[in-house]
Amino acid sequence: MINKIVKLILVTLLFGSITLGSKHVFADSISKQTGYSISPIFSENQTTDIDSFYDIKWTPNNNEKFSLKITNNTDSTKNYSVEVNKARTNSNAAVDYTDTTKENQSAPYKLTQMINLPSEVKVPAHSSEIVPGNLVFPEEDFNGILMAGIHVSEKKSVDKQTPLSNTVSYNIPFVVRGNVDKRPDPRIDLQKLMLKKSTIETYSLNVFLNNKRPNLLKSVKVKAEITDENGKILVTDSKKLDITPETEFAYPVALPASTKAGKYTLTLSMQHGSEHHWKFTREFSISKQDQKNIKEAAPNKIDSKLLYSGVIIIISVLMGAIVYKRRQNTNK
Repeated sequence: MINKIVKLILVTLLFGSITLGSKHVFADSISKQTGYSISPIFSENQTTDIDSFYDIKWTPNNNEKFSLKITNNTDSTKNYSVEVNKARTNSNAAVDYTDTTKENQSAPYKLTQMINLPSEVKVPAHSSEIVPGNLVFPEEDFNGILMAGIHVSEKKSVDKQTPLSNTVSYNIPFVVRGNVDKRPDPRIDLQKLMLKKSTIETYSLNVFLNNKRPNLLKSVKVKAEITDENGKILVTDSKKLDITPETEFAYPVALPASTKAGKYTLTLSMQHGSEHHWKFTREFSISKQDQKNIKEAAPNKIDSKLLYSGVIIIISVLMGAIVYKRRQNTNK
């Protein structure tokens, strides 16, 4: 009976905290989004049936015109920052349009340099501004896909006493498809391994991968397995992710708190559709200092007896309150 009550109280407390948190986040996000909005205005060569982002076919030696509409819903004039960033797969297995890192110099075509937009736009209160842009194509044909994103955010003055501010930003993907129908054969390389603290409580083995060609690889199945010197499996990990063209990214494999110092082997398998497969095997070592760091970062387990005692105290207080209330009602 007590176990059921304990479970009921824990579930009730958990539900209550989630509900309150959700209400706060929901109200906060709504208040942010009422400030301004953006929408794409497409070129004449926009791909048919795609109306939520820019999708244009490569046209050699052409200057493609497009626009961006920014609407200010506030009572004062606002300044907005406009950035063009390369689309990158991030460590959360998501496509990220906010990374301002410059494109690799070895890439023959850099979409962030081909797209021209003003870096700052001023929009009066309760009005919209049409921001003109253009996409300059080289003379050559192109075989592949290029991906970038237009990142728009409100420019706000930073208060030194309170440097953190609530802002909302928008991203519109920008895709350019080659005019050569056959895509190049994809190529994935494993660059290096690095042990890194990925969260406050977790260390990961970061597997740095490189999609070396202009291929968008969607729904790639990735499976990682780490074994010790005796072949015993330490951890397995699997995900599906979209890999953006010509992108270097880290694939993190979380290490358990029980990880010991020693030599290990990583086996990483990747599959894209039925035609493309990659398999990598790399050896690495965990030092005694690494072992200490991993263990210290892991969350401390709360003693079960202490937790049980705390729950019993909560039950006693609640039952006492109920009895007291009933006696008051009886006296009345």
